[in-house]
Amino acid sequence: MIQKDAKAYHVLEILSMAGEVGEDMVSLLIPQPDYRKKILQRLLLENKIVRYQKDGVKGYRLTISGKRWMLQSDYNRFSYFLANGADASMRRSDLVHRKRQRRLAEMMALFFLAGTNLFRDEKPSIFQEQLTEAKLSQSVFYSSREWKDMGSLSTKVISSRGAGVWLTKNAVWLCYHLDGVTSWYGNVEKRADILLRSVLQEKGYSFSETRALLFYSQTDTLILEAKRQADIRDSPFEKFCCVPLDENGSLLLQILEDAQMCQCLYQVLTEDLKSNAESNIINDGYNDALEPVLICFDFDIKRLLLFVMQLRYAQKKGEVICFDFQKEGVKQYCDEATQISTVDMEAVRENFF
Repeated sequence: MIQKDAKAYHVLEILSMAGEVGEDMVSLLIPQPDYRKKILQRLLLENKIVRYQKDGVKGYRLTISGKRWMLQSDYNRFSYFLANGADASMRRSDLVHRKRQRRLAEMMALFFLAGTNLFRDEKPSIFQEQLTEAKLSQSVFYSSREWKDMGSLSTKVISSRGAGVWLTKNAVWLCYHLDGVTSWYGNVEKRADILLRSVLQEKGYSFSETRALLFYSQTDTLILEAKRQADIRDSPFEKFCCVPLDENGSLLLQILEDAQMCQCLYQVLTEDLKSNAESNIINDGYNDALEPVLICFDFDIKRLLLFVMQLRYAQKKGEVICFDFQKEGVKQYCDEATQISTVDMEAVRENFF
């Protein structure tokens, strides 16, 4: 009998909600190769999952007995995804939808590791019309299927590239996956942003601005073509933060969720910087060389792109401060005029977590 707090059960939970998972998602939940192999073999032998291969892409899906077992285990939690013909894995067999499911599974795994609630029986049904008020006791994540399930309003956001919505006590984040934004329609995303604000405000959820998260695989270089950079600069979001799909990404989500931790870290990084009220370049202070400095531990690529663009127009040098694991990604958008300084994530883990 698989216990609900076991790693094997967590794999089945995300598989139930996403429809299909790849090896990358399982690696996020279970980083130890030997242990991961043992768990997958057990689930295969117990006929709860099956290997699925099509169009050269391998993955894992629930078997019929696996779906029945999950429904028996917790019907209220999984019936939306598995019961009465709702099962996505039965209908979504084309490569485009399979990749979308796998991307969603990776994001869910990262949110799960960061302590975000994924489960429908434990989070408010904000996007259901009958709910009149939403109260959050912890951060929650709604998949694209959940937040676009708004009856007649769904037609207004169905084309959005948003893969989900992350709600914290302090902010609203629309979530995207790098592989899912190869095409971007600004008006569609602005409409999704407006509708999301409207729905949440009706449910009593107060916030200042909508923000965005862009998830990417750490094995890939975070390179955005010029048009996509322009799309991000022109997007309606206050922030557009990049999050790697690995352990560092999980820690970054916890930092972004905790406003007090963010502020504390920001104060530590800016305490030696000087101010310049006359500056026409966005900055968080000036270094000893009197160069503008951008604090970028949240990897807000929208602010980074604006900072670098303003430096180029002003023909000035500047400095960007980010975590060590973000350096390669940040470097893609900086030139020789921009120095990159890093903060040791391991030191932050020891002092803040």
